[in-house]
Amino acid sequence: MRKKSSAWQRQHAYGRQLSLNLLPGTSARQPGTKRRRALKLIVEESLARVRPFLPPRSRNFVEAILIESPTEIFPVEARDTKHGDFMREPGMPYGCITLNACGNPYQFLLTLLHELAHARVAMRYRRHVKPHGDQWKAEFSNLLFRCTDFGFLPHDLQRAFRKHADAPKSTADYDTELQLALRAYDTLDERMLVIDLPDGEYFSLDGRTILRKGKLARRRIHCTSTDGHTYSVLPAARVKEVYPLRRGSSGARSTGRYR
Repeated sequence: MRKKSSAWQRQHAYGRQLSLNLLPGTSARQPGTKRRRALKLIVEESLARVRPFLPPRSRNFVEAILIESPTEIFPVEARDTKHGDFMREPGMPYGCITLNACGNPYQFLLTLLHELAHARVAMRYRRHVKPHGDQWKAEFSNLLFRCTDFGFLPHDLQRAFRKHADAPKSTADYDTELQLALRAYDTLDERMLVIDLPDGEYFSLDGRTILRKGKLARRRIHCTSTDGHTYSVLPAARVKEVYPLRRGSSGARSTGRYR
């Protein structure tokens, strides 16, 4: 998701991160040699920041993509509202990506490719196209197919990445099959998915609103809150808490809870 550029947003919206002003004064009007050196430095420093979060043997692939489209990349503390975002500074020859640091290297890589597709579209079309329009879908699909050709993905993820590349979505959270495949490689987030819960179970995604799981309708699960409101929930949404009911109780009071 793209956001307007401002110092306030960089300070408050991205969590902890390094300064974005690594190369003050760098612009597309610089002499060719100086500009190439600046972009090379961006690639080297971005690669160094993301390397600890990448899957094994994926470094060469990520480096090749960054050389084609130099972009500043900053892993940040996990945010509940998004996995990552891309922003381009006016007049600068490169953009900036922030990515949630997580314990799943393949989820991190997928988000990186999603945002790099935005960076590549911005380099080519500026702001004259839709954020997740045909141009972005073509770039993202191309990056996913190239990723699977490098041979470092496990077989199940290679199949899921290729299937997602056939019809990229604005967020991979909409692809339940892909999310189920990615979950097997989580090392930190052990939360259940909504699709794992039995029908009728009470749960919460945020620790406040209590929902009762209903039936799957197309791509979403229809759930009802304890105050009677209806919500459409993604099957791969992470459950924060589950509320087991007292035997014979029809309300949402819990005798205990687990994460």
